[in-house]
Amino acid sequence: MGNNKLLVAILFIIAVILVINFTSINIGLSPDSECLETDGGLNFFEKGIIYGNSQDYTDSCVDGIELREYVCENNKVKINKHSCRNGCFEGKCIE
Repeated sequence: MGNNKLLVAILFIIAVILVINFTSINIGLSPDSECLETDGGLNFFEKGIIYGNSQDYTDSCVDGIELREYVCENNKVKINKHSCRNGCFEGKCIE
């Protein structure tokens, strides 16, 4: 019975890690701030910047393949991870 509990705990931890890695993350801004972005939203082929209240967020390559794309959604900054088919360079996918 102890092994079953351990297995369930391990599977739960793996599920949580997968959910965190494959979903978007919201970064809240203060209520009086505006979320402004330069690339028009979810655009993998143009490097964009989001201007927040006290911090700016710039699209960036995590490695040679994965892009970290920031977008405004409901006046919040949302992070999307995207795998670029032809690689990622200088904050955008290579076309």
